[in-house]
Amino acid sequence: MSLPIWWSSAFTELERLAIRLEARSETVHTGAALRSETSGAKAAATQMLTDPDNNRRYRRMRLRNIPVPCPTNQGLHPTGAKLSAATVSIVYELWEETNGFVRFNNDPLDRLRKADMQVRVSGVVTYGSRTVSVEDHWRVDTHYFGQPSADPHPWIHYQRGGHAQDEFAAIAGFLPGECLTESLFDPDVPLTGLMQSPAPRIATPPLDPICAIDFVLAQHRGSLWANLWSDVDYAGLIKNAQNRLWEPWFAALNDRQHRRHLMPFYGSPNPGAAR
Repeated sequence: MSLPIWWSSAFTELERLAIRLEARSETVHTGAALRSETSGAKAAATQMLTDPDNNRRYRRMRLRNIPVPCPTNQGLHPTGAKLSAATVSIVYELWEETNGFVRFNNDPLDRLRKADMQVRVSGVVTYGSRTVSVEDHWRVDTHYFGQPSADPHPWIHYQRGGHAQDEFAAIAGFLPGECLTESLFDPDVPLTGLMQSPAPRIATPPLDPICAIDFVLAQHRGSLWANLWSDVDYAGLIKNAQNRLWEPWFAALNDRQHRRHLMPFYGSPNPGAAR
């Protein structure tokens, strides 16, 4: 089955991005994995899915565990931790038709059903003879407004944690956790640990797979990211993706009705009222 033009163009751009990333030693593994995942995602996107709430059809692109350079260790906790790997996983879904469901009067934005990105950073820290696995998780995702929520949810938002963190925290040896119940510690030394809450959800522009990969590279390795932008082909791919999604997103912020959807903190509390 052939793909619609907006899907075939997306896969072509991803393949071109993989080539640019493979050309650099720092991102060669990112490019190779992106090329492999794109091939599988293209085949999967030929299958249409149906939303059970409204029977609208959509297609999905899923890119799993793309390796990216680790962030610098400045301000890293716990002290002494050594980073070993970082990955980004992306789910990107587009409605097949927008007839009757036009919100922004912009095709790329109106087709967007889901644009989720999950980042996982892994490492270890050693105390005496014990080595502890550590992970950090953050994500940018889309909120589904089909269910009412007491919290103000921007349509696209950044948040710490995510499903990858839930899975990691469920491991039997997670600290602090039940594994401490039978452990012996110096009773005169109080135990402390960093806590991470799910809030806040910070509104951001939407990220398609190209914008997402560029965003992670910028956050993890600013100098590498700046060097990548000196590549005319790389910069052109990112600019096209940003202009396609970000220009109409910023324009929508000027509309009062759209602001309630994109920035629910603006005005009186009414989470998700504008859909």
